[in-house]
Amino acid sequence: MGVLEHASTGVRYPLASRMLVGRSHSCQLRLSSQQVSGVHAELAWDGERWIVHDLGSRNGTHLDGQRLSPDQRAPLAQGSLVVFGTGDEHFVLVDGAPPGLVAIADDGRLAHAIDGLLSLPSEDEPELTVIEQRDGRWRLETTDAQRSLSDQEPVMAGGTRWLVHLPGAVQRTADGGEEPMAVSNVELEFQVSRDQEHVKMRVHHQGRSIGLRPRAHDFFLLTLARARIDDQRQPGLPSAEHGWVYRQDLERRLQIDRNLLNLWIYRARRQFTDAGVADVGDLVERRLDAEQLRMGVSRLRVVHVLS
Repeated sequence: MGVLEHASTGVRYPLASRMLVGRSHSCQLRLSSQQVSGVHAELAWDGERWIVHDLGSRNGTHLDGQRLSPDQRAPLAQGSLVVFGTGDEHFVLVDGAPPGLVAIADDGRLAHAIDGLLSLPSEDEPELTVIEQRDGRWRLETTDAQRSLSDQEPVMAGGTRWLVHLPGAVQRTADGGEEPMAVSNVELEFQVSRDQEHVKMRVHHQGRSIGLRPRAHDFFLLTLARARIDDQRQPGLPSAEHGWVYRQDLERRLQIDRNLLNLWIYRARRQFTDAGVADVGDLVERRLDAEQLRMGVSRLRVVHVLS
């Protein structure tokens, strides 16, 4: 995704498809320098490249050493140097890729989705999760609800209002190769020590096998997997009913609270995303009306190994 880097501090700012730059609280990229106007400039993606537009600022906007006229819209290239005002607000476009999903807090904090997954207010406190779906739409999920997300929709997380900027439609091109790994087509293997103290997971897909690093959430996923396997063995029970476990029972069995459960769900999804698995929003499915969860992978195997 598009990223500006502050030349002196090294701080990086992910770019939404349209961002106002200035000192005003109405700006998405908020700067503190007195040399910067309240609403100083605009950065925008025009479908092919990034554009910078000075909005009649007092001290001007400079691109690669040249001051822009107020009505000028100048294209940026990767490596371009942009200066807002005459002070130290020097930025380099270090990534000229199209915009991704960006969430901007009322206090000026920016967060962005990585591989189609974002938690707010932070990865350590996933009060809500934003997940990209296969059709390019985005889903907002909390403990109590899940729904589609609209562009520039305000959401509350960590006691702060965040405005979520969607990246817009992205053209997806099939490469004609093998079917990509997804929750719907992988097999998930759990290797469990005989004393039940250690768990390792492996993801299998079309002859490939990927070992996942052991994490605290492995026992949680194993519990869901065993529930789904047990139901798969029940004759006559439809697959739509396989594996559902009440949230309260999970919390009691694993001796955890709801916050830790949400953290484990997010970290499991992040781990599978990092392994190249798509549609990780389906890794742990929720049935909200009954406060139930289940493992979204249907092809499951549990094997016991020596410690």
